[in-house]
Amino acid sequence: SAAAAFLDRALDIGHEGVMAKAPDAPWEAGSRGSSWLKLKPAWTLDLVVLAAEWGSGRRKGSLSNLHLGARDPSGVPPRQAPRAGRHHRHGAPDPRR
Repeated sequence: SAAAAFLDRALDIGHEGVMAKAPDAPWEAGSRGSSWLKLKPAWTLDLVVLAAEWGSGRRKGSLSNLHLGARDPSGVPPRQAPRAGRHHRHGAPDPRR
């Protein structure tokens, strides 16, 4: 399709992706509302949580640092990936993050 070709061209020349707006939504300069959609390739990794740290200061009472690891197909213990810091409340991660 023309849209797929446009996205492919944007990626080929080094852009992260493209933005699309619902055709019937108004244009609002400087604002991106729910009628906008960012289209870009998704890269995923299968990681496991090895450890989590309780935050301090403004993050006290929350899990703030997650230590992630990648599974090794040979069966050796997961290798730790670079740390990922996100603010999570006690319990399930915030789905908006």
